[in-house]
Amino acid sequence: MQNNYSAIHIHNMKDGEMSGVSEIKCFDDDKILLVIETGQIEIIGENFELTNFDKENGNLIFSGDIFSVSLKRKKVSLLKKFVK
Repeated sequence: MQNNYSAIHIHNMKDGEMSGVSEIKCFDDDKILLVIETGQIEIIGENFELTNFDKENGNLIFSGDIFSVSLKRKKVSLLKKFVK
């Protein structure tokens, strides 16, 4: 079962581990796009290789040369902000 949080660990801009991943939208040689509970994470680089993805637990391990990491948050509707 997946956790309700996400964490990313990058080692020497080469290897990465991540938790809280619900889906891999894109995994190419130069781009990784992951879906997490709060939005998406985009990782740009080169020579990416998927080492392991445990969809049930949301854990991902990859290697490659990392150039940048960006977070794209989900937009929350005004109604959801007020109704909890």
